[in-house]
Amino acid sequence: MYAKCGSIQKARELFDKNPQRSVVSWNAMISGYAHYGAFDKALRLFQEMPERSVVSWNAMIVGYAQKGVLDEAVRVFNEMPQPNVISWTAIIAGYTQNGFVEKALDFFQQMKLNGVKPNSATFASILPVCAKMGASELGMQIHQKLMESNLASDVKVANALLDMYPKCGNIHMAEKLFDKMPQRDAISWNSMIAGYS
Repeated sequence: MYAKCGSIQKARELFDKNPQRSVVSWNAMISGYAHYGAFDKALRLFQEMPERSVVSWNAMIVGYAQKGVLDEAVRVFNEMPQPNVISWTAIIAGYTQNGFVEKALDFFQQMKLNGVKPNSATFASILPVCAKMGASELGMQIHQKLMESNLASDVKVANALLDMYPKCGNIHMAEKLFDKMPQRDAISWNSMIAGYS
């Protein structure tokens, strides 16, 4: 709680006073440091951990990726014994958010080749790549996969589709999606307004 609320020093004081630290305690501190960009401290704790869980690895990968330190995110990813969908998605999102759309797309393809099933967050991270590249065919293929897996109704995914279609020159498909959405938020409306403009 302290780390998530920005009181990282108070969280560390409690962590240091705790004689029996569980993997959850270690992960909370690593995540807190990584979230606030204190990667040297996060990495030091990560290296000192008596045992690591998938959450430990992902905390480092997500932290680096969110802050745009992509080389380090990929390094930790490559060292991880068995990357899961969260690990893959963090790298894809990091590349996408920092404008490395080709690398994001390559990583997405590698993910599929490795048999890791994308989740709604993965799709919401790769659809902006389709929009930036104008890759409407790939976007439509992803949309089809989303329909098959019942993920298209997820608001974040639907919003990513609403953003992608107009940028790929297909406002009519965006209109159809928007009209069928069971839930709309401000991003949904803004995506349509931007698409029309």
